Amino acid sequence: MDNIVQKSLNGQLLLMASLAAVDGVEIFIARGAEVNTTDEQGWTPLMHAVLAVGKARGRIRAVRINIVAKLLWHGADVNHRADDGETALGIALKMGQKDIGKLLLAQGAEVASINN
Repeated sequence: MDNIVQKSLNGQLLLMASLAAVDGVEIFIARGAEVNTTDEQGWTPLMHAVLAVGKARGRIRAVRINIVAKLLWHGADVNHRADDGETALGIALKMGQKDIGKLLLAQGAEVASINN
């Protein structure tokens, strides 16, 4: 795949994850976006999705939780550490998302990966 096309797909995946757009994430992964791609700060789509879910409330939040599960199903690295040392588990816990924290732990997230 052409490097420019790959960068575009990866960028779109990061955007869809930050918007918690489940269908968009599925589409860009199917087109070849890398599930563990990172942005300029080293954040992955999983980290952006955890943050987006944390900001949602009610039924919208329930729907958006699916994006985290989808990314994990596609092989997202639960222990990736961003440039600032942040992890998906750390984001979830800072935002009080116990359900997401449990999901990440069940998928192998290491408690030691939390950025204090």
